[in-house]
Amino acid sequence: LSLAFWAVVLFVLPMAISSPGFIVQTYQDWYYDLIAKNTENMTAKMQNISVLGMIARMFNIGDLNNTIVLIPAILLFLLPYLRVSAYRFQGYRLLLLASVLIFTVIFSSSAESPTYIIALTGVGIWFMNLKRPVTKFDIFLLVFAIIITSLSPSDLFPKAINVKYIQELISRPATNDAINAIRQEMGTRQVILSVERLDYVKGPLEKIYAFQEFLEEYPEFHEKIVLINICTPPAQGMKIYEKIQQELEQAIGKINGKYSTVRWTPIRFFFRSFSFEEVVQYYSVADIAWITPLRDGLNLVAKEYVAVQGMKENSNGVLILSEFAGASVELGYAVRTNPYDRKSLKEGLLHALVMETTERQMRMRRLYDSVHHYDIDFWGNGFMKELENIDGDADWAEKVTEMATTTEEILSDDL
Repeated sequence: LSLAFWAVVLFVLPMAISSPGFIVQTYQDWYYDLIAKNTENMTAKMQNISVLGMIARMFNIGDLNNTIVLIPAILLFLLPYLRVSAYRFQGYRLLLLASVLIFTVIFSSSAESPTYIIALTGVGIWFMNLKRPVTKFDIFLLVFAIIITSLSPSDLFPKAINVKYIQELISRPATNDAINAIRQEMGTRQVILSVERLDYVKGPLEKIYAFQEFLEEYPEFHEKIVLINICTPPAQGMKIYEKIQQELEQAIGKINGKYSTVRWTPIRFFFRSFSFEEVVQYYSVADIAWITPLRDGLNLVAKEYVAVQGMKENSNGVLILSEFAGASVELGYAVRTNPYDRKSLKEGLLHALVMETTERQMRMRRLYDSVHHYDIDFWGNGFMKELENIDGDADWAEKVTEMATTTEEILSDDL
């Protein structure tokens, strides 16, 4: 009853500062995201890095029923809970916590390398709670878990881009010819570029609806701007995305049908995969990059746009970036926007369109300095340096053992 009561309270309480429709829609979007994410996890190469995924890959079982694995795993997981008399011991409770943290990762179809930080916390609790002398094998397991977890991009080592490769692409004559052809096609209009995968979390509908309202409220920009929307299709067989695709295509068709003229189409929509070379061409042409995911771990599109624009002399490119994208922490000179708020989306777009040339160039220089410095070489060197620091500390294993022994003594005194 208590759980039901607080569930209702937490569901209703946000309605005091927002509309009931918005809260209900948010939960619906979250539900669809979970279904889509789980479907994607079952087929993606770098997803489902768990016991379930390993069994499916080792035995080549494409449609593995997770229940067959989860039921025995859950039974094993719940066995320690039968020792009710042991709950009064803090050490036992810590081991239960460690098992929860580890289990939720290694038996989850959503497990991917960045989520291993959750399991690593459980491994750390287990290591510090050992009731016996620490062995070399225990230290090996701890170090192995740390290394496996560290191999993935994180806030400590955020993924970077290959600036040198982009520079090499830009210098190709064929790339320059394609860029000039696209620029000539666009004429004097300001080009707004959106590049994203078809996914609820990328906020494609929110952006299109905001653009529709922008055209309604600011008719002076008619025939002076064009939105190029490159939307990459999801993996084959993912039916959950068909609904958002239909809504997106209908919304774009409605806008183009209402505002298009013989000389102007407000939105150029591409629903297909582009090669990186093609995307770079559009990065170069775009006056504004409108990157507005509802949530995103990093978003390399924003960094790639900055890298391309920063290589141009006196670039006038402007980056509009969602405040819920991880890259917004690094790219402080982007125009930040809230993708959940259409007013914020419209104001961010208006700000970018009317921004003075000097401010545009200043922002892009600062953004490019960051992307150019923290490139893929910096990321790789920093990661390897940290590993070398661990390897170079001859007393590291001894220190860890001392910490575990001290923790054991503290827990023993507490019990």
